[in-house]
Amino acid sequence: MGEPSGAAPGAVGSLSVAAGSGITRGPGFERARHETVRYHDELYAQADLGVPGTWLARPHPLVTWSLDLVRGRGSMVAYDLGAGVGRHTIPIARALGVGSRVVAVDLLDGAIRRLRTNAARAGVGPMVTTSRCDLEAFRPRAPAGLVVIFSALEHLAGGAVVAQVLSRMQAVTRPGGMHVLGVLCDRTEVCAGRERPALVELAWTSDQALAALDVQYEGWQVLRRELVPSTITETRDGQTHQLRSTLVQYVAERPQRLGAATSEVARS
Repeated sequence: MGEPSGAAPGAVGSLSVAAGSGITRGPGFERARHETVRYHDELYAQADLGVPGTWLARPHPLVTWSLDLVRGRGSMVAYDLGAGVGRHTIPIARALGVGSRVVAVDLLDGAIRRLRTNAARAGVGPMVTTSRCDLEAFRPRAPAGLVVIFSALEHLAGGAVVAQVLSRMQAVTRPGGMHVLGVLCDRTEVCAGRERPALVELAWTSDQALAALDVQYEGWQVLRRELVPSTITETRDGQTHQLRSTLVQYVAERPQRLGAATSEVARS
């Protein structure tokens, strides 16, 4: 969905837990979710795709790298979970080409409206289907050739919920299909010389995220498994804030038959 915001410590993404899910959400989760939604509503009202100055300026290099791998594989259905205003939806549609379809999912009405406008402006509107939906509540239907979930999993209500969401997407992924994940972890904020934990729904460490993903994707071919430090400096209310995190980059491909794959990445 997004990268570190300038509106609140560590507030990123716009995906929440569905009502009646049975998942316990404490006051910390609700506070983080409120800031997450507020930040993105404000950002999407002020910034647009391709405009320098925010992370909306361009797709993330991990997604671009992954699209180079699936280009030329023929038509497919791709899913962009936590799609926002189409930062990755539009490049996905352009890369996959004729006969393909991209299902873009986001919680925010404003994001979905802007995504539709941006897709039409980019000439890929007919290829994009939108769903205004909570990530946990989303139920995929069509077989997937590509699943992109960038900066969205850390906004769920715990590791069990992450596993549920990924398991549903794995269940509809066809042999040879690829999952591209970016998870922001180890998140802290430094202001006036003081460092504190960032406000985020799921405060995973990078070790916790890697361990969970390794279990989730056992039997899949792991193409990338990397930790990338990230530091972003922003000014809010006249004060300088430095947002520090680790981006867990994880790309895995479903083998033609499960159990036949071997990882191309050393798990260190």
